[in-house]
Amino acid sequence: MSNKLLALIVAGSCLVVSAHAALDPQSGFTSTTLYDTTGSGDVIEGLAIDGDDAYFGQALDVNSINLDTTMVSLEGSLPANVSVGFVERATGTTYAAYTTSFASPFPGIVGSLTPGGMFNITSGADGIFDAAVNSLGELYYVANPGALGSMIFRLETDGTSTLVVDAGGFSGGLAFDRFDNLYYAYQAPFPGVPYISKFTSAQVAAGGLVLADNVDIIPLSVSYLAFDPHD
Repeated sequence: MSNKLLALIVAGSCLVVSAHAALDPQSGFTSTTLYDTTGSGDVIEGLAIDGDDAYFGQALDVNSINLDTTMVSLEGSLPANVSVGFVERATGTTYAAYTTSFASPFPGIVGSLTPGGMFNITSGADGIFDAAVNSLGELYYVANPGALGSMIFRLETDGTSTLVVDAGGFSGGLAFDRFDNLYYAYQAPFPGVPYISKFTSAQVAAGGLVLADNVDIIPLSVSYLAFDPHD
């Protein structure tokens, strides 16, 4: 696979991005700190790449950062007293989710940001963690409804959600490659080993999947995923 898989690692509140095609951990990788929130008390949530910019959440804000200049811009803000779930881009639109309560099962809201930075509500689900958009502009998100195990849904144009993968366990990151294969960062409950699962585009379109239906496993423990658009 020619795309480089980028992983967002919240380590000391820094946005760290892989600078090497590190699908095989044995090959090694390097990392560069792009953004640091040390001292602010904020953590970085979500990761999306569109062109030369990466998009991420910080506190109530959704920011973009140019990957070449590291210049940061505010894309919009979420309502008060919430926490960011995912950040994603599709056809020039920034999508995000937020959690409205810290009480399990963590009810969440999915929506989009207007060009003026306002948040428009689209849908909702419990325990929303991350999302990804395929080449058709379809948005998929992972959530944990009722705290019964993680599930990957496709958000339909009418605002309803279709179950695609019943993954179980804790929620992890999602990413599509340029062939619309879906990658899911499975967060294995202790003492299991986390890994990235790959599902083909045909599998994803058909749905009705469980985690064991994956066609490949990448032994890499990460939180959020995105593919480098330059490769």
